[in-house]
Amino acid sequence: MNARRSTSCAIAIILSAALSACGQPGGSDLPVILEPTLQPTASAGSPVPSAPSASSGDTGASVIFHNGLILTMDDALPTASAIHIQGERIVAVGDDASILADAGPTTTTVDLHGLTLMPGFVDAHSHMFQKPDPAAVQEALFRTGLTTTAEMYVDPPLLARLQALDAAGGLRLRLSAYLLYNTNCGEPLAEWWRDHPSTRVPGEMLRIGGVKVFTDGGSCNAPAVTFEYADGIGEGDLYFTRPQLEDALRAIDAASAEAAAEAGPLPPAGENVVYALIVDPWGELYHGGTLQIKLSGPPFPTSAGGGMALPGVAEAAFSTGVGEP
Repeated sequence: MNARRSTSCAIAIILSAALSACGQPGGSDLPVILEPTLQPTASAGSPVPSAPSASSGDTGASVIFHNGLILTMDDALPTASAIHIQGERIVAVGDDASILADAGPTTTTVDLHGLTLMPGFVDAHSHMFQKPDPAAVQEALFRTGLTTTAEMYVDPPLLARLQALDAAGGLRLRLSAYLLYNTNCGEPLAEWWRDHPSTRVPGEMLRIGGVKVFTDGGSCNAPAVTFEYADGIGEGDLYFTRPQLEDALRAIDAASAEAAAEAGPLPPAGENVVYALIVDPWGELYHGGTLQIKLSGPPFPTSAGGGMALPGVAEAAFSTGVGEP
């Protein structure tokens, strides 16, 4: 049997072994990717098929993946062995026989030979597009199963490059760009981000995801802490007072943008003062309206060694950074 659906798709063929979605290219060998067998069903002189049914919602290429393990993320049909894709739409999933019966004269069939096919991974925090070769960056991300990522350090020149890449059709994965409120060294960048409002257009490849705020010197200077450093640099570098941070968050929220705040790493002893600085205003502002929240940095610590719990802010999105430029 097969279950039909019409939804946009981003998929990745991966081995049935665990792959890390957090690695940087060049740090280790790329995973081995087994090649599925492509088999076009069309022959020379085959007629062009009629337009696809309305259920497909797309007139692009018809491809069927079969003889694999399809992870559908659908409780009604968690796994399948075949999937039919028309353009950028999944039109059917199910068993090999029923899905292959849908093949038209120009459908390409792909024998997975038992490989796993699943929706692509989403990396919520990366700096991969700082690198000069976007094609190589995207290939590296694809080879780890990523089909969506967020570039968390976007200044005006990088945004211009990303927009040009998108306009030229060079973006092969979905990318959310977070525009800098200030640099990782605390230098203000005026409010240039106001000229580039957040976007939420279904199917867009380049999305303006929000505004990135560096709260302390964790990736450039010294993390702000509640004790004196031994080497005479005081308590580190804190870029905001609480009122200043609240004003920044309110301004970003008023512009209907998501605020992403970066806090530096936790020193071996003591605590990073930014964690305390962030928790109260974030929680109060969140409860006061519809503040869009994203706290990023190292895992938020607790005495038990786990992640920090923000009371009443369980809906907030958290991510762990892979290192600032």
